[in-house]
Formats: sequence, structure tokens, C-alpha cells
Amino acid sequence: MEETIFPLQSVTKVIGVEKIDSTQTVAQALASCGEKEGTLVLACEQMHTFFVRKKWISSGEGGIYFSLLLREDVSPKVAVKIMGQALSETLLSGLDIEICMKEEQIFARGQKANGWKCVGTISACTLPTKKTLLNVGFLLNNLAPRVLAKQYTSIKKMTGCETSKELFLEALLDAFWKQLAWA
Repeated sequence: MEETIFPLQSVTKVIGVEKIDSTQTVAQALASCGEKEGTLVLACEQMHTFFVRKKWISSGEGGIYFSLLLREDVSPKVAVKIMGQALSETLLSGLDIEICMKEEQIFARGQKANGWKCVGTISACTLPTKKTLLNVGFLLNNLAPRVLAKQYTSIKKMTGCETSKELFLEALLDAFWKQLAWA
């Protein structure tokens, strides 16, 4: 029997910015210019996170906002499912928080939360270049915008403690790549 080795894809390039309108818009433009899969567009603060009453609302600093270019053989549906599983694994192992996905929204329940609340979104699409673009917006250490406070919360508010964004992102992407390798 012949052994087949599947390479573990990873982030090959990080484009990090402090504040951006949308990581998705930047990643789409980069892909149209020939940027390779594995490119991660990461922002500390994203201005176009929530669309409420016909206007964009900023999510504020403290969350995790990124868009990731994936191979064309990874369907958007599979990318969202695997990122949801990776997020669940990361939250359960480090913070004892359960999550569930409903359409593209991430709902979480923790010890200090009353029921399920939305903490972010995961979406994906196929670009004209045939690559898959995965988009994640997640309230980690920041508060939900005031107008959305009844439906949304952050992991910090659920746990009562701040989490290192860098360590959390590293664990999340590690879990994502491992699960993607088996998909």
C-alpha cells in the first residue's frame, strides 16, 4: 500500500491593519490581483461589521476580524463548517464555552451568560478567481455595539476575563488547518 501525505496548508502571508472598513473587500481585491491562497487579512478594528437600520456599525477594537484566501477545492460551505468546528474546539478547550452555528451566526453560551447570545459571524464565498474567501468576525474582548447589546455579547463578557487575541487566533487557525486537512 502506498502512503499518501497531505500537506497541512497554513497561513503563508499576513496583512495586518489597525482599522479597516472590511477585511473581505481587501482580500477580494488582493485575490483579483493574483494573491495566493493562505493569505490572511487581519484587522484590530473593522468599521463595516454590522449592518443595522440601513447603516454600518463598527465593532470596535478587541475582536478578531479576518478574511482568509483558501484553495479553490475548498467549498464555501465546507470552509464555514470547519471554521465553526475549530472555533467550538478552541472555545471549549480554553474557556469552557459552548457554541452553535445558525446560518452564518455564531451563538455562544457560557457560565456567566443568560442563554445563547450571538458573538460573531462566519461566512464564505467563491471569488471570480475560483478561490474560496473565508470571513470571520468575532467579539472576543470588546463589547457589542450598544444598539446590538441585547442580541450580541463578547467572550470577555461571558467569561469575565480577557483572552489574548494572538494566542486565541493561533489556536483557532491551528484547529482549522488540522480539520481542513481531514475534510
